[in-house]
Amino acid sequence: MIVEPLDDEGYCFFDVLIEYADGSEVALWEVDLCTATSVAVDEWDYEISYM
Repeated sequence: MIVEPLDDEGYCFFDVLIEYADGSEVALWEVDLCTATSVAVDEWDYEISYM
C-alpha cells in the first residue's frame, strides 16, 4: 500500500494500525509519513526506513 499524507499543515506523524485478513494487528506509533520511504512488517517485527 502507498500512503501519501497531506503536508499542507505540517502534519506528518501518524499512528498506523495494520490489520491482516486473519484478524491479527500491528500498531506503529508516531510514524513520520512525510519522510518514511518504506515500512516493512512481518509477524515478529517491523522496520521503518527514512530518507
